[in-house]
Amino acid sequence: MKHIESRTFWGIVLIAAGVLFLLQSLGLPILNNLWPLVLSVAGMVFLYRFLTERHNWWAVIPGMALLGLGALITFERLFPKAPDNWGAVIFMGSLSLSFLAVYGRTAARQWWAIIPAGVLGTITLLIGFEPYMGDDVFAGLFLLGIAATFALVYFLPTPAGRMRWAAYPAAIVGGIGFLILISVTWLSRMLAPLAIIVFGVYLILRRHEE
Repeated sequence: MKHIESRTFWGIVLIAAGVLFLLQSLGLPILNNLWPLVLSVAGMVFLYRFLTERHNWWAVIPGMALLGLGALITFERLFPKAPDNWGAVIFMGSLSLSFLAVYGRTAARQWWAIIPAGVLGTITLLIGFEPYMGDDVFAGLFLLGIAATFALVYFLPTPAGRMRWAAYPAAIVGGIGFLILISVTWLSRMLAPLAIIVFGVYLILRRHEE
């Protein structure tokens, strides 16, 4: 019965979409103003399947992508003079949330979803703050975000236990990102004198121990 209802539902959706595209092809620009609504409704359809049928965890990804596109178009129409990166933040953020929802919905069985969620979340934040940072800082923070993502994979529970392998890319990528930030920010001017001071203190303490 559920299979029949599903086929009927998707049949209605396809018919509605076909009618809209037919009207568009006949010269009636009806879709020009309805695109945000069409995309949002389609996204909510996928989210409904995601929320009502546990095995349809995949549906949240196209659902959030469509909602993100609808929100992006609406935002650009309401705020045409807003910076371009804000629209990208809306869309990329919706994709990141979709993978977080996959992890939460599947009770950690789909642990891999943390990786695209973290990568996309990092990109979302960096796009939002891109006008306020240089390319080197962007690269350093991106690597730190990737390292934090693998750290989450290491600490979050999975059916197979702790993913200990994730500690290695977290440490390596995080170390590279930290070194990049040190070399391009005020930290580089602070660490060298501090290192000299620490080494001097070490020599004095060792001398007293002797």
